[in-house]
Amino acid sequence: MNYKFLLVCLVFGMMIFGSFGVVSAAIDVTGFTEIVNYQPEEKITLRTLIVNNDNTALDMTLNDIGTPWGTELFYSNISATGYPYPNAAEAHAYNYDYYRGVIAGLSFQELTINPTDAKEILYTLRINDWVGQCPTGYTELQFPYQMLMTSKDDVFIDTFQSKIYKEDTSEFKLFNPREGKFGALPALQEFRITSSMLPNKYGIFPSKNIIEPKKQTSVEINVYDGAGNEIKNAAVELSGCGIKESKSKYPYNFDLKPTSVGKIRVFANWTKDKVEMHGMNYISVTKQEGLVNWNNVIVTKTLNSDNSATITVNTSSTEDNEYIDKLYLTYSPADRPWAVQPTMEENSDEYEATIENFNEGRAVNYTITGFDTAGVEEEIIKDSYIVGSYVECSSLDGSCCPSDEFCKKEDRLSGSSDCPGKCCNSLSNCYKPTGKPDLIISDIYWEPGDPTIDYKDTVHYRIKVKNNGTDFADSSILALDLNDGNIHEVHAGSLEQGEEADLLMGGDKIGEYQDLHPGTNSLKAIADYDNVVDESDENNNDKIEELVITEPTPTKPTTKLSLSKGWNIISSPINQSLTISKIKETCSIGSYKGYKTWVFDASKQSWTNPSEINPSDGSYIWSNSNCEVKVEGEKQNFTKKELKKDWNLISVGNNSLDDIIGDCKIKGDVWELDKGDWIYPAMNENLDSGKGYWVKVESNCTLKNKASKPPELSK
Repeated sequence: MNYKFLLVCLVFGMMIFGSFGVVSAAIDVTGFTEIVNYQPEEKITLRTLIVNNDNTALDMTLNDIGTPWGTELFYSNISATGYPYPNAAEAHAYNYDYYRGVIAGLSFQELTINPTDAKEILYTLRINDWVGQCPTGYTELQFPYQMLMTSKDDVFIDTFQSKIYKEDTSEFKLFNPREGKFGALPALQEFRITSSMLPNKYGIFPSKNIIEPKKQTSVEINVYDGAGNEIKNAAVELSGCGIKESKSKYPYNFDLKPTSVGKIRVFANWTKDKVEMHGMNYISVTKQEGLVNWNNVIVTKTLNSDNSATITVNTSSTEDNEYIDKLYLTYSPADRPWAVQPTMEENSDEYEATIENFNEGRAVNYTITGFDTAGVEEEIIKDSYIVGSYVECSSLDGSCCPSDEFCKKEDRLSGSSDCPGKCCNSLSNCYKPTGKPDLIISDIYWEPGDPTIDYKDTVHYRIKVKNNGTDFADSSILALDLNDGNIHEVHAGSLEQGEEADLLMGGDKIGEYQDLHPGTNSLKAIADYDNVVDESDENNNDKIEELVITEPTPTKPTTKLSLSKGWNIISSPINQSLTISKIKETCSIGSYKGYKTWVFDASKQSWTNPSEINPSDGSYIWSNSNCEVKVEGEKQNFTKKELKKDWNLISVGNNSLDDIIGDCKIKGDVWELDKGDWIYPAMNENLDSGKGYWVKVESNCTLKNKASKPPELSK
């Protein structure tokens, strides 16, 4: 055994971990996110595990998960609101009039974790059409996703992130994808479902998803790895409804006789490439007629003065209402394919949710869906209403309004309700809401933002057009005039009052014979280019910006800083400090006790936690994998370093200690941590400017470069 190595590990272990007790307490929360079930073109289920290692209950707000456009919330085991935006085929981010750049995703309505408790969050998304879609609704053309696309069909999903509150302090946490998992990109806090994964199942799948209680049923379990392969070395566990069985031998067949209604949780573990993988699913145990009779629910709609609507569901007369799990309200304007879906808040036998306010005269569709405790869903009601004090009119018997106008409720015929399609007393009492749209160009920009003459790829132009008026704007043409003659046109969809669209206008390459030339280029954007929108102001449709193509700036010297998986002792290899954010651009960095860096203060013989890596200090940092950081700047130029008696953790550039020994007397060996092992460079060996080294000196002293000597007379 290498007793010297063991002794040093014990010494440095006590120095690091023995000093943590004096550090001020930070919020101690750990966890991860993983995909546990993926059924192509149908559903995907993600699982986030959060562990509160603290002794205080933690409130987690601003809890968001970015999901691709074209998904919608199917089910979550905690209260959440889903914001699914248009499907890829219905509303491509660059060509249609929906909320480009707005995150589609989930927002958890409430989430508190008790001291030393763990919380498992499960959320299932229904897949409508998400091919080529990213968490923000941007497509494969949008930075940075196009850099990661293997195909235009790739899909990106954000992982769970949260601000965690303890007393008056908030801390931001990321529950990153588990390294090595299906579709995981740990360094980017995202999952990528590539075109090769899209057609293949991942997770665990029972041959029967619904069985009856107290009845013997044979169920076969299959496990898939997302690459088209069936897993035959998994450990499968079934629990719930009186069932607790496990099997590790393929085929995974079970004879089940559940004793109660509810869900049987089906869980699988297996190992692939030395990484533990998980799959999860449920088998619903339910009576043949279902657990809840939804026919007797009472739904009430209240139209509020601010143009919102409160929807209430009373289940006091509902048969077997004790088996109700959750109710979801899904709503959207009638002319939009997207919808918002909040979990209805439960208060005894009543469930309630509010539909946001829309413009007067707008038709809004809504649906209420119920889930029972067996996980079986049923649509309870589908309805619609007109926002505000108007009802839509149509030509029925009597004197009626035109079908494209609205009438005040007080002018309805006697006996009519507030439903669409009712008559008014006279045409004079019917009108369209007053006001006109006003289209303006709010911004012109391009990607990349500062192209030079050496840029070889396409420069993409982008225009933001906004409806600054007081009424809805129909679709029109948006034009970009490059250098007074080269016209780019795109379809700009309809815009609500105050709504803004961010549109891609194509692009050009830079060159002598290209449309985009070195020097100054004129970009003139024109809204309503075909002049089809009747606006309140027809003279404010254009905006001009100058796109300047410059000479490239001289490149700075680049130094590579390598990190290995586990603990590293590093230093800034350049003549300036190195930020943690720079390292995190390419490396996944862990933390201990809430801190990313640990630096030894030789004057106090204790530990500090600076926010930056200094050139002359050695800093402990944990990397989740082998990685490399490219650092720009002049190389570290060591001049001198004050050392204190006993241990010092230092960096001295690319010098040997013999060259800079000064008045120091080093006791024993110099220590270097290399890929988890301790090595001992010689005194005349040039050290690495990107690493830190442990040295022990007899007394306070100074390391410094030796003064140069004049040449001696040769004999």
